[in-house]
Amino acid sequence: LSKVLGSEVPIVNAFTEGKSAIVLGDNEWSQSAGLDPSKLPRDGFCAKAKDGRVYIAGVDDPKADFAERIKAGRIGGKPGNIRDGERGTLFGVYEFLERYCGCRFYFPGELGEVVPLKRRVTVPCGKFSLSPAFTVRDVYLSGDGKWPGEKSIGERHSVKCLIWLRLRMQTESIPCCHGINDFQLSDRFSKARPEWFYLAKNPNTGKLARISGVGSETYGVKGHLCFTNDEMWNQVYTDTCAYFSGKDPAKLGIKRIWCSDDAGWGPNLSGRFVDVMAQDGMQECHCDKCQQAYDKSLGVNGYATELIWGKTAALAKRLADAGYPAIVTQMAYSPYRAIPKCDIPSNVWVMVAQEGPWCVGNPADFAQQKATVKAWSEKLGHKVWMWTYPAKHPEFELGIKGVPDYAPRAWHRYYKDMSEWSMGTFAESECENSILHYMNYYVYSKLAWDPGLDIDALLKEHYELMYGAGAKPMQEAFELFEKKWIHEIAGNTVD
Repeated sequence: LSKVLGSEVPIVNAFTEGKSAIVLGDNEWSQSAGLDPSKLPRDGFCAKAKDGRVYIAGVDDPKADFAERIKAGRIGGKPGNIRDGERGTLFGVYEFLERYCGCRFYFPGELGEVVPLKRRVTVPCGKFSLSPAFTVRDVYLSGDGKWPGEKSIGERHSVKCLIWLRLRMQTESIPCCHGINDFQLSDRFSKARPEWFYLAKNPNTGKLARISGVGSETYGVKGHLCFTNDEMWNQVYTDTCAYFSGKDPAKLGIKRIWCSDDAGWGPNLSGRFVDVMAQDGMQECHCDKCQQAYDKSLGVNGYATELIWGKTAALAKRLADAGYPAIVTQMAYSPYRAIPKCDIPSNVWVMVAQEGPWCVGNPADFAQQKATVKAWSEKLGHKVWMWTYPAKHPEFELGIKGVPDYAPRAWHRYYKDMSEWSMGTFAESECENSILHYMNYYVYSKLAWDPGLDIDALLKEHYELMYGAGAKPMQEAFELFEKKWIHEIAGNTVD
């Protein structure tokens, strides 16, 4: 704001006679002005301009020092990561700077920030509030390469934490990523309860054997579970009850792992959520009960559908009946991706694995993905959220190093069309160079707050603000990048 006005704006804790003031936070001043952010959806804020004062108020986590979190550079993991902790007032400040001061935050640093010198800021009298349209607003910043000017890993993560805040991404971790693994059942019970683990068939000899005993972070072919085993599910229930009861996980044999908080609970247990998604690359169990529970007519992507969703629903109901405020998360993922016949209680939140924006260049594929998300939403009676894969990391998905996957229109089209049935996405968006994704992320973040976003106006403004007299040729270049990526590479892969 000091840069916009051309003079230093002091930070004070009392009004100065004859001076205009911007009043921040949910406090006695904003309350006396009639603002009450507690009535808004999470991350929302309200603002009012009256009598030479502007009030901006949101719900803020009193324990979260976001300046320290930026310095620490922790994007994911616990404790103290940049994702967790409400910061409604901060989001209101960014809105003020953008709406009334003309600031734009495409990415941190002088190259990616637009801060015009105006010397005067006019705010019309009145009151308004704003809340995000998407609950889940999550991209894989930590999987991207460096941003311009970055020199070290520590600096890189600090920059990405700042981007996370400025893009107004989500403020509550909702785990749904192979969470059954983080109960560490293989480490704790492989010797005492071998029957909890899958009965594997040797592909060469046809012999059957229980395979168990891998480390808590391993997602390999060993240590997969026998999901018809009720004792195993009872242990998951018991551990979840212990978490919600505040018990020490160390006394249960649960060790701290890569993403644990101080108490030692893993990333599968966060706030009100418990993630029971099956281990990645789930293996077929050849015991009689599992074989009877499978529906092979649903193919490799769906044969375990009724088993996994039936057990997930039973666990959620059991936790609700016991009075725990648990929301159980599960993903529609191979081999349990089909819509189940069983009822799913309201305290189950479903994440649907989808290809994501790269399918926009393939109308049939895009239509099928929309149909899948719509069907899941109708099954549940409420919106789902998605795990999508708009990635181009050299070691993952479309590993074409150096080729730009700049595609903000595709991101806008895909997530806007899905918004009728989806409450947002985690975009697994690794790339070797973060600058390739800056407008993909910017457009998604704006759409997440306003599904009515005018993409043409936003991009036109972007080219003019960022490139000035070079706006037209730069726009032509970027549009060529998107056309090539969406219609000739990702959308229509050729050899």
